Formats: sequence, structure tokens, C-alpha cells
Amino acid sequence: MKSKRRSSEFMANNSDPPSPLGHNIIKDILLRLPIKSIKRFESVSKAWQFIGLPRPRINDAHKPIWMVATGFGYSRESNDFKLVRVVNFHCNEDDSLVVRAEVYSWRTGSWMLLDGRMIEERMGSCVIPEGQQAVIVDGSMHWVANGVGKLANHKYIVSFEMGNEEFRRIKILDYLSSEICVKVVGFKESLALALYPALSVYPGYGRPINRMELWTLDKDYASDVDGNCWTKLHTIDLNSSGLNPIGVHNDSELLVKRMEAHCVSLSFFDPDNKGIKTLPICSSDYTCEFYSYVDSLVPVANAGYLEVEKTRESEIY
Repeated sequence: MKSKRRSSEFMANNSDPPSPLGHNIIKDILLRLPIKSIKRFESVSKAWQFIGLPRPRINDAHKPIWMVATGFGYSRESNDFKLVRVVNFHCNEDDSLVVRAEVYSWRTGSWMLLDGRMIEERMGSCVIPEGQQAVIVDGSMHWVANGVGKLANHKYIVSFEMGNEEFRRIKILDYLSSEICVKVVGFKESLALALYPALSVYPGYGRPINRMELWTLDKDYASDVDGNCWTKLHTIDLNSSGLNPIGVHNDSELLVKRMEAHCVSLSFFDPDNKGIKTLPICSSDYTCEFYSYVDSLVPVANAGYLEVEKTRESEIY
């Protein structure tokens, strides 16, 4: 049986010939460099390549996969980086929705299936549309979900607490129309909603095409039944033909996509002082995503080396 590598091991393999500097000296040098510089060094040595993750345990062996939502974050409680994968399968003949979820832990280097009953009870019948970034606030990941079956035409937030690895559901505003678009963001250390009308509702609702509202979740929120737990912070009106929220910069500025007759532009908007800073990016046709990050070398202690234990077929869907 192969011996386990020490958790402090920095290099992924020992396929390269020994360096005259020694492993400890190289490790100390690399830890002092900026992340971007280390990224450029990937081609220098095979030992500096990034480690791939084990194959997820949830697959389409028994049912075709419909949608997959993911989230990545750091849990202070367990001092661990976690990758969450929520999988929606195509509905059964009785139209009941099948949802499964798994978590990859950087500390163990393996995937763990979450309890299916807990998922059904806490999440309800819903679908998390693909393409969303999980928003991390107060140690939890958050996605906007669309209800299915009895919850059809309803939107709510699915929250995953990284500490106890459990889901819960957060109700969105009671009066919210199903035609209003919802973007979940983190704003000033609070969970927030950016609400903006879809193109198809402008004539019927008579709302300005360039209006957006920003709501934050009350800190004392505790129940998924109460939809009156949101407080409106700002109503944003900009001189644009269309306005879509993309994300939040520095926890206080909204990044918005502004659509004009012949141009699409990106701008930072400060809701407090109403300041607008347009980015030097302009195109008549493009899509964009906004990602926040912190320069870091993610600890890869034993990641990728532990084999994922075999699971009975009945546990994989």
C-alpha cells in the first residue's frame, strides 16, 4: 500500500529530477510569490501542475441529468474549501422532481453524498437554473431557484450552509411577480436581491425600462414562510434603454450592463452617492459574467490522491 503524502507537501508529484535547491527551499520561494507569477510557472515543471479533482459520484447512469448548479467557498468552521454540486434529474413519470447533491472537501480530497431526504425537505421541489454563481454570505452559498409542481411560478432562494452542510429555503418578496427577474448578490455583508423587469413585462406593467430595485435580507430572518423579511435599500433609475445587474464590486458598487440603441456598456454604480463609472468596454453584442476572487494558494492537502469509495448504484441518483 502506498504511503500517504504529508499534508504540507506542496508539489503534486515527483516525476521531475531532484532540484539542487531542494524541495523546502523551492517551496519557500513559491510561497512568497504573487499568485499570477506562480500560475506562469506551470510550464516550468510537471510537479507544479494543478491537481484535478476526482470524478463526482452523482452521474447520469440511471437518469438523464437536467441541470447542474455548483458553488465554491471557504468554511471557517471547518477550515476547509468546499465545492457543492446540486444535480436536477429529469422528472419521473409522476412529475416528481429528483434532486441530489454532493460536496467535495479539500481536506479529505473526496466527494460526499448529502442525505436525499434532507435535500427534499429543506429545498422542496425546485430547479436551480444553470449558469448561476453561488453567492457567499455569512458562511452560506445562495442561488435563485424556480419552483416546480405546487411551487410553480414562484422564485425563492436556496441556501447551503457550509458549516453543517445543510440546505434551507429563503422566501422572496410575497408580491413579486413571476415576470420580474431576480439576481442574488452580496451587498455590504448582507444577502441582497437586485430586481429588474424582463423585456416582455414593460408594456403591461408600465414600469420604466431602466429601473432596478435593491433589497437586503433582514439579519434576524429565521423562517422560510415569511416573505416580508426584505428591506428595500435603493430604487435605481439610469438613463438607459435597458439595465441588467451583473454583480457587486468591493461589496458596495453594482456592476450593471446598460443597453442603448447601438451599444452595450458596463458601468459601476454606487447606490449611495449615485456615482457612475463606465468601463472602457463597449460592444453591440456580447454576454458577460462577473467573478469575484481573492489571490490565494488553495491548500491541496491530499486532494486528488484519495480514491472515492465505491457507492451502491441505488445511492448515485
